[in-house]
Amino acid sequence: RVRRIALVVTASEEVLMARGFGTRSHGGAEEVTAGTRFMIGSTTKALTTLLAAKLVDEGDVRWDQPLSELLPEFRLADEDATAAITLERSFCACTGLPRRDLEFLFEIANASPETTLAQLATVSPTTAMGETFQYSNFLVAAGGYALGRAKDRRRDLDAAYGRALDREILRPLGMRSTTLDSRRARRAEHALP
Repeated sequence: RVRRIALVVTASEEVLMARGFGTRSHGGAEEVTAGTRFMIGSTTKALTTLLAAKLVDEGDVRWDQPLSELLPEFRLADEDATAAITLERSFCACTGLPRRDLEFLFEIANASPETTLAQLATVSPTTAMGETFQYSNFLVAAGGYALGRAKDRRRDLDAAYGRALDREILRPLGMRSTTLDSRRARRAEHALP
């Protein structure tokens, strides 16, 4: 049974239907509309990988570039594994790094690029490169921070990544309501998990 969803159906850039279903919070009365914002979640993986492809095409970064070259703060508990992680591998789910999502989920309120990189520094691969499929939210985030750094060395990692994603991907795609800024999202109509 659908609890909350905003649905937009398009064809040839024409909106055929835009409608919300359910309420914005469990037990709440405010209805979801087509403009209700939802948590972006794992959609960032595809958007960040698209950002990487665009920056590779533009010559700002290379797929085979060591992640530690782009982001000197990046390291894993295993020195050889650190050296083996390239920009491409930060998105491949093939590195052998375990998910370690519980730390992320329980500490989401305090999450920052610094805490993400600190978590990665405690992780070693559990399998050989290419042996298993297991994506790492932390490693994808580090790839995104490296891309932000490649586009803007003046801003902090979070702001640089958010700005690069917004300017290079979200705006050109017409995704003007999409944001990584939870404060901005909460100021607008939004659903609660």
